[in-house]
Amino acid sequence: MKKSKVGKLFAFVCALLSFVMVFSVAACNSGDDTGNTGGLSLNLTALTLDVGTKNSPILVTSTVTEDVVWTSSDSSKVSVEGSGNGKRAGLVTALAVGEATVTATSGDKSATCTVTVVEAEKITITKDGTAVSSNLTLSGKDATVQLAASSSRGHDVAWESDKPLIATVSENGLVTAVATNGSANILAKCAQHSDVVASVKVVVGDGKDASYELENTYLTNSVSGEHPGVWMYWNEFSNITEATYVEGEVSLTAINLKEGANWYNIHMLYTANEADKDEAGNALTAGQHYKTTFDLDSTMAGKVTVNGYVLDLEKGKHTYTVYYDHLDTAFTLYWGVDGLGSDFVNDEEENQEITMKLSNIKWETSEKVQLKSPTFDITDNTLTINDPNTEGVGSYTLNLYRPDGKFILGIPVKAGKIDPATIPVGTFTGKLIAYAANAHYIDTPEITSANATITGTNENYMYTMNPSSGNGAVKEPGTWTYYVSSWVIFEGKGSIVDDSATISFSNNKGNWTDTQLFYKVPGKKTGDTYSVKLHIDNVPNAGRIQIGTQVVTLKEGNNEIPLSITESAGASITIVFGVYPEDEQQEIQSVENLKVRVELV
Repeated sequence: MKKSKVGKLFAFVCALLSFVMVFSVAACNSGDDTGNTGGLSLNLTALTLDVGTKNSPILVTSTVTEDVVWTSSDSSKVSVEGSGNGKRAGLVTALAVGEATVTATSGDKSATCTVTVVEAEKITITKDGTAVSSNLTLSGKDATVQLAASSSRGHDVAWESDKPLIATVSENGLVTAVATNGSANILAKCAQHSDVVASVKVVVGDGKDASYELENTYLTNSVSGEHPGVWMYWNEFSNITEATYVEGEVSLTAINLKEGANWYNIHMLYTANEADKDEAGNALTAGQHYKTTFDLDSTMAGKVTVNGYVLDLEKGKHTYTVYYDHLDTAFTLYWGVDGLGSDFVNDEEENQEITMKLSNIKWETSEKVQLKSPTFDITDNTLTINDPNTEGVGSYTLNLYRPDGKFILGIPVKAGKIDPATIPVGTFTGKLIAYAANAHYIDTPEITSANATITGTNENYMYTMNPSSGNGAVKEPGTWTYYVSSWVIFEGKGSIVDDSATISFSNNKGNWTDTQLFYKVPGKKTGDTYSVKLHIDNVPNAGRIQIGTQVVTLKEGNNEIPLSITESAGASITIVFGVYPEDEQQEIQSVENLKVRVELV
């Protein structure tokens, strides 16, 4: 029987080797048949590119022992450059209309590919059969003009307006003025290649200072970025009675604003387009830091947020300045502040109006300013700060570290003072950070001091343990989390001072995985090996539990368990108050104020 099996196996191997040899010969011959010579194979033997196309790859698909050398028969039309491991990829750039042969050579082997360069696809917009070469003018609102568009390659064309609140365009190219004045770019895009596009500017009325009603993006589910160059607003509860843009001024009027409303309940927003320039005449650029000045006329004082910058708005018309990092949205104004709500309330008097008028917006490029590091001293728990900055500092935070270097928490500095009652019991080293008041400034790094020791008096500095999202879930390193089945009653608090957790649970008598604790040791990376002592105290009765894959028998009272840990991406320590696979056999089914603590050795 064994001989028969060996014979069959030998026959199978022979057949397989024969197949591989035949396949290998066929592959080589196939390369020669497609125009490749000398045994070198390419993924393409012909390639057509639009003029201007860069770095289109041709790949060597056969084995090479020497780097591939790439050449072009006409480098004025087609250039090629080797790239990657062994220069196996030839990156082709189409320079001019025509044809060239690209050759790949490795040792005595070579292969060729014919590259044809053609004119790039072009969209042409016409009016009454004539190509449009200048701006089109519409007399005013509701005026129309019919356009047509065609692709040089016969592809379908899709129409789009960059300012549909100024002028719209239908799917067959009918442009309709929606506003009295203004301008919009009407775009004709290749439906198959959206980067192939032509445009014509449509001027409505005098084209200056367009007048239109703002769209409520909450009702239309629109995004400001979809309508560059057009002001919009967001409001959920129909508080807005008037929203207009007239002669360069954006005006928003609201009624029945109630106390306690969300800070973002009303906001105005504007996405820049190519017509928006800074004071130097340059287009607004993503990532650039800008100083923005504007006039804001409000019928009520209060705090607003402009481009993430909190302003104390005064009643009446005033000029304000903010700094921000530009993305797409060039201007956002929220009638409130995140975390503080909104000061703008007018529900005491029925139909009382609040109006804000925004105008004269200017952008100027600016550089961020790095805050200078202050010095500080802590003597007898009294903090003294010497700050060289005359402006730009919004707040200070004293970060507290344990003697072993673990970060505990940051304490806000209020009026230059730290309240020891806000600090956990223990002695800590303080490191100070000066935080920027706004986006124009950069926070300082943590600053230490020769005298930076502070002692806390708060004996109850605990955090409520969070449930994990599943077995083995990891939360913030240095904190305990838990997992329990729905029938287990659980309470737990952790201490940031000594890395302990105090827990109580009952009804732990179903699945062996009913009740679990997780802890992630801070400062450890995957692969680190280290030792700890796990303290489990106030155990009500002896019983077995599982720590990772290790079964441990706890004694009544206090327990100290040495562990050797190899750090992984999951929790450093997992404690299960049960043993695999013994469902409904938990030996510790309830505890009260059981304390677990990790001690690094």
